[in-house]
Amino acid sequence: MRDSGQHTADDVLLWKRFKEGSQEAFSRIYFAHYRTLYNYGYNLFADRDFLKDTLQEFFLDLWQDREHLADVQSVRFYLLVSIRRKILYNLKKHRREPLFSVDDEAENYTSAPSPESDLILEETEQHTHSELTKELNRLPLRQKEAIYLKYFQDLSYPEITEVMQLQYQTVRDLIYKGIKNLREKLKNRLFF
Repeated sequence: MRDSGQHTADDVLLWKRFKEGSQEAFSRIYFAHYRTLYNYGYNLFADRDFLKDTLQEFFLDLWQDREHLADVQSVRFYLLVSIRRKILYNLKKHRREPLFSVDDEAENYTSAPSPESDLILEETEQHTHSELTKELNRLPLRQKEAIYLKYFQDLSYPEITEVMQLQYQTVRDLIYKGIKNLREKLKNRLFF
């Protein structure tokens, strides 16, 4: 999750050291953000091999072009915007269509086995999670992406507008319509 909305001086300093050629700073950026970028990318296009290749190419390009990169206040935000562009570019280059899946990200939220007294609660949560995941995957691509960025990556509306390159009101509408669609689809299902 995010650091309560404030970008730290550590991010600025880390990025500066990376741009100056520090392999240690690059390594910290890579290991701190790889999983987040992978999960986000998987939600755009659910092909593990394609995504791993794209991420490898992305980080290689990042290292090679480091001296020409802009200064940033949030490394995470910069990387999310950049990896989105790279994935969409590679999809277009290979004539492939983006997909959306929350299965990998959802796996991170699966609870550990609980004592027998919590079995019913666990089964209910798993059922709810499964139904929500199914319906989330049926939403239109842009609604899914906006919801993913808002609720799985905890980005603000202005940050989402930059990542998706859309107007502020468009992003709000996408999230509103996506949540409305989810509520409509799930309202008649028993979750509790």
